[in-house]
Amino acid sequence: FLEDGSCNGKPAYTRAVRYGRAEGGNPPASLYSPARRNSWLIGTEPCRSNGWVEVRSMAERAELLQAGSSGPWQEFNGSAWSRSDAIRALTHCGASTGCVYIFGSRYQPHTHGLYMPTDLECSGV
Repeated sequence: FLEDGSCNGKPAYTRAVRYGRAEGGNPPASLYSPARRNSWLIGTEPCRSNGWVEVRSMAERAELLQAGSSGPWQEFNGSAWSRSDAIRALTHCGASTGCVYIFGSRYQPHTHGLYMPTDLECSGV
């Protein structure tokens, strides 16, 4: 994956793909900050305000999401959003590469994995 355009003026990331499939055979997923929201979401439709997992944060890049400096993570449990203290975003590749590793979701484990910057650009969606 290559460095990207932006979503809400911030980079968008896609879960790393191995051998033509998303990690662990999971469906494609993106990490992004939707327009007009101070949050980051994981979902299948980058730049839209829907997804499976969310954290409130004004961070400019996903690798800056850290426990303590961002709000609590939430995940969709099938019927409602619930707070999760177990979800983590770890800088995995160093600041120059800009990737982040997400794990710890109880209800949405298919969102776990390594997210890399993409060339996605969103136009105010």
